[in-house]
Amino acid sequence: MLILPLIASLLIAVAIFLLTRVLLKFWHTRPPLSPKLFWRLVDRVPVPSVIALAGRKRNLTKSVEIAGLPPEWTVHRFLVLKQLSALIIILFFARLLESGTPFTRVTLPGLILIIVAWVWPELYLTRHALFRKRQALKTLASVIDLLRLQIESGTNLESALRALAHERTDLWGIELSRTVFLLDRGVPFDQALDSLAQRFGMDDVNRLVLAIKQAKLLGASLSDTLTIQGDMLRTRRRQQAEEKARLASVKIALPLVFFIFPALLIIYLAPAVLHILQSF
Repeated sequence: MLILPLIASLLIAVAIFLLTRVLLKFWHTRPPLSPKLFWRLVDRVPVPSVIALAGRKRNLTKSVEIAGLPPEWTVHRFLVLKQLSALIIILFFARLLESGTPFTRVTLPGLILIIVAWVWPELYLTRHALFRKRQALKTLASVIDLLRLQIESGTNLESALRALAHERTDLWGIELSRTVFLLDRGVPFDQALDSLAQRFGMDDVNRLVLAIKQAKLLGASLSDTLTIQGDMLRTRRRQQAEEKARLASVKIALPLVFFIFPALLIIYLAPAVLHILQSF
């Protein structure tokens, strides 16, 4: 008789999954539209010290920053919304108990759904950050080339960043627009570049920012620096692709052993086994 509560729990989990994706996508693409009154109410909700300490140990601040969420999404607000989602599910199953549903039919689905509601936001945040890193890494080489071409045409680095922020509409366009926004507000250029590297949290971007800062400090050619960085990035990507290609033969062994070989054994041995059984 547990099938109906399990189905209900599964449907609620799917609804939470879809709602989380819609909310994060909406606030990521249109960050200024978060209601101020709602955030004020969220800020007044206390977070237990144990939960806050666990969030600091998991470094949620860096995860929120790397995921590209707007400044409204602080760690405190993230943990409060997690608490509220778990509380809503607890109240839902308490209502089921009040309506006469047996406790044994509610316990297992309730525990599963509470765990899903508590763990899923962080899993989605981590997955979104990884997806964002991959998207940024795919187009980083082209961004470096465009910067180099604009610098070779006679513009300085800040003007090149502004031009790219205005022309591109992808992830790099959004992040470069945030960098230009910081520059317009009087933030030093090196600090704006450091903020850009922190928002991505990738070694390749950190190397690029460090190389640009060193080139400006030592008076080296930015064009040559960007050329070297682009070549090194393509070399690293080619080496990673070659390494994955070498591991492909090892990874394919698992499905061969557990899925393809048993099917072949059944096909080859089944007629003989049936013939032996019929002979008896």
